[in-house]
Amino acid sequence: MLLETDWHDLLDGLWVIQASESVAVQRLKENRGLTEEEALVRIHAQAKRKGIGSATSDNGGISSELQEEMKEGRVTAVITNDGSLEDLQKTLHKTLCDASSFSK
Repeated sequence: MLLETDWHDLLDGLWVIQASESVAVQRLKENRGLTEEEALVRIHAQAKRKGIGSATSDNGGISSELQEEMKEGRVTAVITNDGSLEDLQKTLHKTLCDASSFSK
């Protein structure tokens, strides 16, 4: 929503957290009780929104749309969340301590 409304300029940084489709489906099934079909519908609906579902490319890297958001300074960091909670915490801490993760 911050990108769609151009409110990103009110922030010191805007981070996108992405997960692969397979991990997102598994988490939605386990944590929300969705079926695989319901999870895929939700994920694909978000893909139409700026900065959300378009975060990953087909090969698992950062999509060209998100690369453009980063190049233009609207997104300042991309965090991949395909691992454990501990992995995410370590990555968030590292990103928080990295000055390049914030607007200049």
